[in-house]
Amino acid sequence: SSNSVTLKCKKLRGADSYIYQYTITPNPEVDNWISITHNSCRLTINDLTPGVQYKFRVCGVGAKGAGQWSSANCYVNF
Repeated sequence: SSNSVTLKCKKLRGADSYIYQYTITPNPEVDNWISITHNSCRLTINDLTPGVQYKFRVCGVGAKGAGQWSSANCYVNF
């Protein structure tokens, strides 16, 4: 759909799944992240709102738990 975005990251060694998060920006005081756990390093998020800017990040999850978040500098305007 035209209101979707596909996020991709490099496959992380030891990651069994990935946690993708997105939030509406800008809101530096409160980040209300929406989380999606997925087993692939590629995810399409649908039904985003036109005219809104979103911020995205991802982290890998393995035997030792969740890793560090990607830099949250990925912004998309719809």
